[in-house]
Amino acid sequence: MTDMFREKDRGKSLAIAGLLPYLGPALGPIIGGLVSQLIHWPWLFYIISIIDTVVLAIGITVLRETYTPVLLRRKAATLARLDQEGGERPPTAIPPMEMNQGAFWSDFFSRLRVNMVRPFQLLAYRPVMHVVTLNLGLSFGIYTLTLSTFAELWVDRYGQSKVASSLHYIAISVGITIATQVGGRGMDVVYQRLCERDGASSPGAKLPPGKPEYRVPYSK
Repeated sequence: MTDMFREKDRGKSLAIAGLLPYLGPALGPIIGGLVSQLIHWPWLFYIISIIDTVVLAIGITVLRETYTPVLLRRKAATLARLDQEGGERPPTAIPPMEMNQGAFWSDFFSRLRVNMVRPFQLLAYRPVMHVVTLNLGLSFGIYTLTLSTFAELWVDRYGQSKVASSLHYIAISVGITIATQVGGRGMDVVYQRLCERDGASSPGAKLPPGKPEYRVPYSK
């Protein structure tokens, strides 16, 4: 998300990223209830495979690369090819990167090692992370437990059909959508106001870059 959104829009990116894992399990029973009533159950897996294939094909052909090291490496390869062919570089071209294939993989594995170890370091040396992870784990666990038992309540207790019981998930879907979108955009509003408060006071003046703490003002 940091590759595609600026700092002032980071809450919007979190609204999108938070909507996907929460909205999917809520919409799944609605579609699954309709499909299981109308067609045979193996088609649940066929439909998922078809949708995943279409999304993967669209992602490969339409989405552009946004990771800066990859873009710089591609640009360096283009400049190196122009040098070999005797062509002229564009006026705004950057110098080629002095990185061969071996150095690239060495840098890749060093970054991978850091990213694999860092979560455990945060848990070991930052006690506040224990509270955050326990809170997120407990809330998501209760959420998935509710989703897995919600349909049984309406089928076993109230005698509704699978299609009718699945429609009750619409309320959960609407609530999740509102919560993620309002929360993410509210984070952007708080971030912008804190930047303005600690930045330039005159209208039109350039604001300094914000701090990560601006997104969680209660930590200040």
